Amino acid sequence: STPLEERARYLYALSQELEHTFSQIDGVLSARVHIVLPERLTPGDPLLPSSAAIFIRHVPQVDLGALEPRIRRMVANSIPGLNAGKTDQITVVFVPAMNDQTASTTERVGAFVVDKASANSLRITLWTMGLAIGVLVIGILAMTLMSRHGQSNAPSKSSPLKGWKEKLTGAAAARTGGRGK
Repeated sequence: STPLEERARYLYALSQELEHTFSQIDGVLSARVHIVLPERLTPGDPLLPSSAAIFIRHVPQVDLGALEPRIRRMVANSIPGLNAGKTDQITVVFVPAMNDQTASTTERVGAFVVDKASANSLRITLWTMGLAIGVLVIGILAMTLMSRHGQSNAPSKSSPLKGWKEKLTGAAAARTGGRGK
């Protein structure tokens, strides 16, 4: 992949981690983080400082304004090029949700975020897939063990038991001097 693609993945990962962290704050319904890292287009151009914008939608009953300095500090410490002491390059916007939107319509199921109406179906599907994969793995393991066990019990072409009767009668004849009983 190209350096531009790597940079885009890096910025996306940074913003996703911060969004996830801010979404864990009590009263936060959703969070978005937009990051701008400096990029020098040509050598000798001045390098602009990094910046970030944070959008937090929250329930109206919760005042998150008191957390703003902590949010700014967390972003400043998480993004290269931002200084924790100088947070003027970080913008935080709190937006209270409308009363009819305070109930979240999505739910997290494992690594997936789905509509609440679909959450139970996804759980059942994931459990069924997990169970099917488990049964498949156990079946393959059992078949492998059975085939190995079956091969070790099968008589080989050079089996020591092959011709045992002839060997016994020949040994008995040798003891009696070939006279029989």
